[in-house]
Amino acid sequence: MFLVARQSSASGKLTPKRLARSLALLAEVHPAGYKQVRFLPLVISVLFFFAQSAQHHRLSTTLQQPHLYQQQKPNPTPPIMSQDAVIWEVGKERHERVARIPDGYQKETEWLPIYYRRTPYNEDEIVHLINEIVRNYIRLSSITPESVIWPPEGGHRLNVSLLDEMHVSPAARSLISRLPSPSGVDLALYGESRMWDVTDEEGLRESRKRLMGYDEQETATGSERLVLPQDVQLTWGPPQSAIVFLDTEENTIRVEDQFDGPEVVNPPGTHKERPDNPYHYRNFWPMHAPTWLRMRLHKIRTLETIPPGGGVHSGAYLDFGQEWLRRRIKHTLEGTFGWPDEFLQEEWDRDRDDVWEKAVQEWDKLGHPALLLCE
Repeated sequence: MFLVARQSSASGKLTPKRLARSLALLAEVHPAGYKQVRFLPLVISVLFFFAQSAQHHRLSTTLQQPHLYQQQKPNPTPPIMSQDAVIWEVGKERHERVARIPDGYQKETEWLPIYYRRTPYNEDEIVHLINEIVRNYIRLSSITPESVIWPPEGGHRLNVSLLDEMHVSPAARSLISRLPSPSGVDLALYGESRMWDVTDEEGLRESRKRLMGYDEQETATGSERLVLPQDVQLTWGPPQSAIVFLDTEENTIRVEDQFDGPEVVNPPGTHKERPDNPYHYRNFWPMHAPTWLRMRLHKIRTLETIPPGGGVHSGAYLDFGQEWLRRRIKHTLEGTFGWPDEFLQEEWDRDRDDVWEKAVQEWDKLGHPALLLCE
């Protein structure tokens, strides 16, 4: 039996064939010992057969149920996207919710439930929020505080006869007179949309005219060409930009998109106030004005949208359409210049153009990458 154990140990594994050879060797060397174990190969062969069958059955079962030997990877949890990075795409024949990062070819449209709020109109609240947006714009952009005309006590002195001619309501007149006005510079409130210089009579007159389609321009007359008496046209802009209107009666804001109509921009089921006039700004979704303005202010403070730096990049806010560049400027403002709580205003004013120029040069050199990976 020592020989049997030795041979099995040397081979590393005891099988029926190896056991038979060992027993044959035992019969030659020790016949008496062989008689005691001569039936052992038969017993071991039977046991080996059943063991092999059981192992084969376990292997087949395992292959059919891979989760028994390999832990399945859970479905990855989709990343949480800020509301600024969510786009709702609506077609005329379908309404599907599609979330994706905006780019230069897609509109950033926010259908937030908070915009459905309705509160009484408060002029002081509206003026305060717009003033804060303008102040932060001045801090970050290339325009100077001197290039903004702040209203004196009692408001700007406006042409009363012109306001009468344009059928402007008392509430709208009061708000217009209390808003800051740009003086020879572009003062953007939203995207490329800029505030009017209402201290200039021509600017005041133009701010009371609404955008019209070609067909409507031939037929509209008188007050049909004007914004409603209670509305204030806060901004104007180049083609394909947005125009912002504030309703002093509803306490709402409408953002008229000059490129996409209400069918694309509005949430599904939005009531069209002027269904027979597809070009009218009143067909766009009315949003709670204080909430909309607070969102604009929040985006600037958190640098989700960055006022233009002048020179190489001017005219429009920097946002998700140029995400790599936005993040580069954001990191510099926060990491080097201490935005917002410990902001080094003088240093930023001195280095701003150089920071923007180098960032744009790097962006161009890299071929306009979509995303800055480091955070």
